[in-house]
Amino acid sequence: MRRSLLCPALVLLLALPVLSTVRAQPAQLTDAETDAIDAWLKETIPAGTLAEDAGALLPLYTDDALELFADRPALSGKAALAEFWVSLKAAHALTGFSLGAIHVAGFGSLAAASYQYIAEWRESGAATITQEAGTVFLLLRKQADIPWRIAAEHRVPHGPGLAPPLTSNDMMDMAGLVGGQPWKLSMLYGGVDPIPDLYHEQAVEILPDGTQLIGKAAVMEHWEAFYPDYGLVSITPSGLNMFGTGETTIFVRPFTHTYTYRSAEQQTDTGVWVSLCRKVEDTWVIALNCRVIDD
Repeated sequence: MRRSLLCPALVLLLALPVLSTVRAQPAQLTDAETDAIDAWLKETIPAGTLAEDAGALLPLYTDDALELFADRPALSGKAALAEFWVSLKAAHALTGFSLGAIHVAGFGSLAAASYQYIAEWRESGAATITQEAGTVFLLLRKQADIPWRIAAEHRVPHGPGLAPPLTSNDMMDMAGLVGGQPWKLSMLYGGVDPIPDLYHEQAVEILPDGTQLIGKAAVMEHWEAFYPDYGLVSITPSGLNMFGTGETTIFVRPFTHTYTYRSAEQQTDTGVWVSLCRKVEDTWVIALNCRVIDD
């Protein structure tokens, strides 16, 4: 299995001053754990997709799983996903589906993954076969008594050819997007003015309690209510695993977060953060944020 790209330079850009005493952050997944996820995806995704069998695919997803789109609101829940898949099956007959390279990285109970695919289908009533290449990005979650499941999925088709590669400039741009000055100013001073430009119109924010905010308007409403009572003391990411293309990229990192909220008493959380970013008119924006806080 191909490994994700670890970017030490980005870690330095993202890090704020380190606390002298911090709780242990979630451990990075071992090679054995990422290999097991890789094997699970290879075993289940092609067979279920080629059969266009919603019944075979649904057990791979969490009950509140999301399907993200670039041009419309995300779908949430197994029932909505099943309905979407049935509509695809009615519109065309899938004649071929194969997986290419798979990337997996994660910490604790949260992971990010992506895989390349080639799909072939025949439109309803058509004689010719259409071929599409693309990349699928996955947010994966694990609970104590439940194995890894897909919590969010975003398919990015890019025609018969390959997507543009992820460049060093792209990496630097995203470092500024998710850990740069706009976020720091908003957190330190309680303002939300810099934040709207960071989000895609169809963005989704998954809060630590599992609440799903779908669309930029819902995300902004949340932050506007949250920030007046919030005070950042320090946030310390300790690593960054990133993979994707020059159009869409996902990354995962652990963090330690010290803050005040509706009181003068400081609180410290550790957890994992996954972000999916999309390039729109040469500017990277956030399409999905998910944070999991350790118990």
